Amino acid sequence: MRDAGAKTAAALFLWACSIIIFLPFLFMLIEATHSSHEILQTPPPLLPGMRTGENYASIVATVPFWRNYLNTVIVAAAITFLSLVLCSLGGYAFAMLDFPLKRLIFAALLGTVMLPWLVDLVPWFIITTRLKWTNNFLAVIVPAAASAFGVFWMRQYISSTIHPALIDAARIDGCPEVLIFFRIAAPLLAPAYARWGS
Repeated sequence: MRDAGAKTAAALFLWACSIIIFLPFLFMLIEATHSSHEILQTPPPLLPGMRTGENYASIVATVPFWRNYLNTVIVAAAITFLSLVLCSLGGYAFAMLDFPLKRLIFAALLGTVMLPWLVDLVPWFIITTRLKWTNNFLAVIVPAAASAFGVFWMRQYISSTIHPALIDAARIDGCPEVLIFFRIAAPLLAPAYARWGS
């Protein structure tokens, strides 16, 4: 009986949190159907208005909305794809390969996680400017293409999921390391890709 009560209380708590998290999105959708004057009233409108078509037509006429939307899709897709490939390659190397200074390099990689992203802002701006990447997708995509946390997370997943004997068997059969990753390791990483990509 106690377990049922605890589960009910937990479910109610989670529902309440979900509603609280959803409310800002609901207000955003409601206010998108009103004029600026109506939005600034006190209290603000709580029901949808009648200016949905006018507001969206105004956005499309004032701002290059669809071009901006396409830019967002391109950047998000490129960063997601590159992050999955590069982080899983790095995680595989740290989990399954032996090379000099492996532990030291991994420790240095993890050390970068402790640096706030603002520390990287000025150096990345200088680098992208010297590479003439200003006003270019590369200036946004390349810095976010891989992360130390992504490599760490993939390494932990690979270490706990893929048995070294499976990789050793492929090596004995003469399979190159790149093909071992793409034909054996990568398909086994589908759950990690789904989790990291979302």
